[in-house]
Amino acid sequence: ERAPFEEPRRNARVIKTLGHRLFPAALYSVWADSKLTLTLDPLVLLDRLLWRRNAHIAISSHPVRLSMKEEHDALIAKKMTDPRAAAEQIEVYAAMGFDASRKEGIPDSSLLLRDHTSPLVQIFQCAWNNEIDRYTIRDQMSFNFVAHLLEL
Repeated sequence: ERAPFEEPRRNARVIKTLGHRLFPAALYSVWADSKLTLTLDPLVLLDRLLWRRNAHIAISSHPVRLSMKEEHDALIAKKMTDPRAAAEQIEVYAAMGFDASRKEGIPDSSLLLRDHTSPLVQIFQCAWNNEIDRYTIRDQMSFNFVAHLLEL
C-alpha cells in the first residue's frame, strides 16, 4: 500500500506513534531508531524498563536539553523545523496551561517501549501522533505536553 505521507520521516513517526494500531496483535513494542544499536535482547529491555517497574511506557531521555523551550530554540537555530509551526505550538500549549520552559527533562525518543494492552498508552500514542501531525515532526516538542494533558 501507499504510505500516508510523501516525507519518509513523517511516515516513520506514524509507525513510531501508532504501533498499537499497525500491529494490533502485538502486546508490546520496542522502537529503536536508526541512531541506536540494541546491545540487549528486546525482552530484557521490556523486563528491565517495563515489567519490573510495573510501567506501561518507557522512553529515553534527551542527553542535553531539559525543556521544550530549549528544544524549540535548538531546532530553530539548526533550521530543523518550521519556526512558525514551532512558535504556534508553544503558544497553544501555553494557553492550555503547559509551561514549555519548565525543566522537567524531555525525551530523546530514540528508544521507546510500550505496553499495547494499556488503554492509557493507546490514548497517549494517538494524542502524541495528532500533535506531531498538527505542528512539527520533532516529537520531543509534544511528548511532555501530551503527558501533561493526560496527567501522566
